[in-house]
Amino acid sequence: MNHRIPSRMLALRLGLIVAGLTGMLARATETENLNLSVLPAPAKVAIDGKFDDWDLTAGILACSDAENLRDQYSVWYHAMYDAENLYVLARWKDPTPLNNPGVKGDHGFAGDCLQFRTVTTDGAGKERTAHMTFWKLREGGDLMDISYGQDFKGGNIPDAKTEGAQQAFQKNADPSAGSGQAGKGYVQEIAVPWKLLTADKQPLKAGARMVMTLEPNFTAGAIGRITIKDLFKPGVAIDRVFTFQGPACWGYATLAKAGNLKPPRSIRLSDGREFDVTMEGGLPVVNWTGLILSKDLPGFKPVRFAMPFDGYVSLNFFAPDGTVARQLLNCAFFAKGEHEVKWDGLTTPYWRTPGQPVEPGAYTWKAIAHKGIGLRLRGWACNGGSAPWDSSLTSNWGGDHGVPFSCTTDGEKVYLGWTGAEAGKAVVACDLQGNVQWKHLHGGMGGAEVVAVDNGIVYVDK
Repeated sequence: MNHRIPSRMLALRLGLIVAGLTGMLARATETENLNLSVLPAPAKVAIDGKFDDWDLTAGILACSDAENLRDQYSVWYHAMYDAENLYVLARWKDPTPLNNPGVKGDHGFAGDCLQFRTVTTDGAGKERTAHMTFWKLREGGDLMDISYGQDFKGGNIPDAKTEGAQQAFQKNADPSAGSGQAGKGYVQEIAVPWKLLTADKQPLKAGARMVMTLEPNFTAGAIGRITIKDLFKPGVAIDRVFTFQGPACWGYATLAKAGNLKPPRSIRLSDGREFDVTMEGGLPVVNWTGLILSKDLPGFKPVRFAMPFDGYVSLNFFAPDGTVARQLLNCAFFAKGEHEVKWDGLTTPYWRTPGQPVEPGAYTWKAIAHKGIGLRLRGWACNGGSAPWDSSLTSNWGGDHGVPFSCTTDGEKVYLGWTGAEAGKAVVACDLQGNVQWKHLHGGMGGAEVVAVDNGIVYVDK
């Protein structure tokens, strides 16, 4: 909901030519935590979906949009170890917890799912890469899938519980019931035996270092998907799309000799800023002061307004004839309370680029504020029978990693090609009314930058 801020009238006798700066747009900054401390576990860790036996001081928060989504879609990720297991704890913030659309046999990463990847080195210097995909099934039960090898060709354990791995889930209680766990979400607690992670099946010991990266996935709505990539190595280029194929950017996870970090580990964003963490009631809490910044505006005519909440403000000045003379603020963040900005008396052909001095006269201003704007699909137009994105495993129109790029026809069908596809299809054939007739993808990844048809045969070149 938008809220109007009471407007005022300003009298300008003359304009001054002053270079103006506008407030910053609402940002969307990803977390980018570098390396991880794996803390020693207590005498015994119960895999029960609870974390009262966990040391949470070295955890990292993973989020794709720290400014706007940290309280909706984010994960606190923690790791511990002992002589038997690597332990992982994921504390999810999720408005629709455990609504995974998948069943056994589906790809777990298509919905609510924790993926993390490790590279260990044994005493003989032999490496082992493991890709973990752990999730709860819609039909009941859960899976702990481990695939080996950087290229996934080193073998697979479809359910690591048969080899001694453990996993437990627990939804957060309703905060209105006084549980103290504010917000929707769930807990995922994991134990993976070292014998499944190291080439020699021996445990890593205190002081040892392995490689690790983190990819939590969320079901958005009924069948949508949000994926987050985090835990990287400092000083290297990061691939946030095909992270699973780029171990060079995965972070280091060091088995610490002692836990109970003081102070707890800070949280780092992709722009390099770090935010302090304190322990409150046994849980890590981030001090987000300064997360969203607004720039001061140089000028000579002050405008004062009161924000009813933390949120975003857009503010326009109007000429005597009612037209917009200057767009001074555009989705600029301000905290709750009293504020003052200044106008330099310039027009606004574009809000980021002030124009010429306005004519003398009486000018008014109006502003609206909101807590943040989200997106929700209400429908679409010109749909050829199925949605042109990953709406399900069978109905997406074309490529999910590229753009529509090529088109040809033989007079009976139209053949469309996308530059890249994985879950989608790189080639789509439609009838002349736009109804999909068939779709095709060659191999696990493909593209169709050139499509031709001759005598009933479709030719494709990536």
